[in-house]
Amino acid sequence: MRTPVWCAVSVLLAVGLIPAAHAGNEVYLRWDSCISDGGTYNKVFACDTNSGTQVLVGSFRLEQPLDQVSGVWAEVDVSARDSPLQPWWFFQRPVNGVPEGCRYGSLQVSYTPFVPPTACLDLWSGRQAFGGFSYSQHSLEEGRISLTASVPSGEQFQVPAGQELVAFQIRINYARTAGQGSCAGCSAPMCLGVTRAGITQAPPAPNLYFWGADTPDNGSNVTWQPGAVATTWYSCISHCAWGVTCLAATPARDRTWGSIKTLYR
Repeated sequence: MRTPVWCAVSVLLAVGLIPAAHAGNEVYLRWDSCISDGGTYNKVFACDTNSGTQVLVGSFRLEQPLDQVSGVWAEVDVSARDSPLQPWWFFQRPVNGVPEGCRYGSLQVSYTPFVPPTACLDLWSGRQAFGGFSYSQHSLEEGRISLTASVPSGEQFQVPAGQELVAFQIRINYARTAGQGSCAGCSAPMCLGVTRAGITQAPPAPNLYFWGADTPDNGSNVTWQPGAVATTWYSCISHCAWGVTCLAATPARDRTWGSIKTLYR
C-alpha cells in the first residue's frame, strides 16, 4: 500500500551538471493534470479568495526503459515578467535570522497525485516515496523550487518507455491572497518551468538527466495570469547557468543574454 508523502523540509541536492538527455527523453510541467490528460499551459486566477489550491504536475517520458530506478529530482524556476518578484511568490522559510517569506507554508510538494491520472501512469503507484523540497529566491526576479524523492534501498523498480509518468505535484494554496494581511502580486504575470531534472538509478546503472526545452508552450514550462511567454534556457560556456525567461506576449521589454548571466554570477 502506498503511503502519501507531504514534505515541507529543505533538501540539499548534490547533483552535478552534465549533458542533456538524448533526444526522445522529455520532461513536462502543466497546471491541473499531466500533459496527456489535458493539463493547462496558462492558469488565470481572480486573486479574490484565500481558499483553494492550484496544482502543478511534473511528469516525464522516456525513449528507452530503465530497470533500476531509485528516485527523481527536479528544479522548477519561478520567474516574474515584470521586476521584481512579488511577495505572493515569497515561499522561503526563515533561515539564520532572515524572516520567512510572505506566504511561507503556502507551497507544498506531493508525490501522491491530487487527481489520479488516466492517460498517464503514476510513477510511485504501489511504492513508498520519501523526499522533500526547498524554495529559494536567487535574484530579484526569480525563485527556485528544488525537490527530490526516492524509494528505500533495495526497492528499485522498472520504468517503461514511451509512456508519460507523473513524478511530482506542486501545490500552491491561496492563503493571504485577499483582504487584511494579504501578500501583493497575485495578479502579476509569471512563468514557471522545469529547468533541469533527473532520474537516479542504483549503481552501476547510469543516472538520466533532463533539461527543460527552450521553446514556449512546449511542455516543460507554464504561465500564471495572461500576458507572459515562458522560455526555459541553459548555457555552459564559461560557467553553467539555467533558468526561465519571462517576457511579455507582445514584447514590451527584453533581457539580453548578458543581463541574464549577471543573475547567476
